[in-house]
Amino acid sequence: MTAKKCLFCGAAASLLCDSWIGWERKRGELAKEAPNLLTVPSYLVPIKYRTRHTCDAQLCSACAVPGGKFHATTSYGVFFDSYDYCPGHSRGNLRREISGLQAQAIRTEWKAQVRASQERAKPTNPQMGLFTGLMA
Repeated sequence: MTAKKCLFCGAAASLLCDSWIGWERKRGELAKEAPNLLTVPSYLVPIKYRTRHTCDAQLCSACAVPGGKFHATTSYGVFFDSYDYCPGHSRGNLRREISGLQAQAIRTEWKAQVRASQERAKPTNPQMGLFTGLMA
């Protein structure tokens, strides 16, 4: 089993980005319980029949942008969790309806953009970092 690494710095990751990228109808449940909702406009689908898609980029606690904490009570007891976001990522106010494949494509594109920006930030000559302190 491989250790999870932060997308931004490579440290051990313990969090996932909670930024919304969209939501999807729970078609299986709709087909059984409310087939009339399969074809209605998205704003008429009750939250009970929706599943949300989030960024899910792996983050360490140093790179994560905290967005708040919450607690919930379930039949199993009380648990606490937090909302965390990628650096530079929106807080995910996108409430559009998308499919699971579209969500995966958006996640892949975001991760590729992060990696590309990290590559652009690397110095072309690795020894240049040794002399930057001498110039000041």
